[in-house]
Amino acid sequence: PWQHTALVIPALMALVTAEEISYISLLCTAVFYLRIAYYQKNLRWSYVSLGFINWGIIRLVWQYNREFIWIAGIISLSILYIAQFDRYFQSHRQQRHYFRLLGNSILCGTALFYQDIGIIPSIISFGLIFIGLGLKIRAFLFSGTITLILTVVYQLGILVLTYSFLKWILGLVAGICSIAIAAGFEKQKENFNNRLQNYTDKLQSWQ
Repeated sequence: PWQHTALVIPALMALVTAEEISYISLLCTAVFYLRIAYYQKNLRWSYVSLGFINWGIIRLVWQYNREFIWIAGIISLSILYIAQFDRYFQSHRQQRHYFRLLGNSILCGTALFYQDIGIIPSIISFGLIFIGLGLKIRAFLFSGTITLILTVVYQLGILVLTYSFLKWILGLVAGICSIAIAAGFEKQKENFNNRLQNYTDKLQSWQ
């Protein structure tokens, strides 16, 4: 019982003094639970440390830069950390995929609100796509691709609303491309289906 009490006291004191707790105290509490995780060989104690580290980082970031994109990034990285190292997800591949999608969706969904010129969501989407392709992780590839498509559609919508003549040009180009794609697909239908099936099989072997 005394050992269990000793494990709870640092976290309890941090919560009681939440309004006045210093960054050093948060760091010490995080290091304490990291040491517990190391000596007990129980990774889940590190999640408590992760919570205190996030607490300090979010409070510091919010003090100097009140942009939700930073908070979303911290939360997403924490979720991805759990998905990567937790033993449950190592033996449950599909659940890990969904948990990674959740972590990426928080960051990507927040980034979509920063559409002034589309730089932030574009950087995040391309980064996720390259990570997904490099590490062969489906969740990163899917999230990055969807974010990129939504960003492109939004920016095109802004251009069309700003320059009305542009919608006629885009419509003409889209029509020509659709006809060309349809004609090419009809000629190479069987080859295309075989390649698509091959890519789908390879994708299923990814994490």
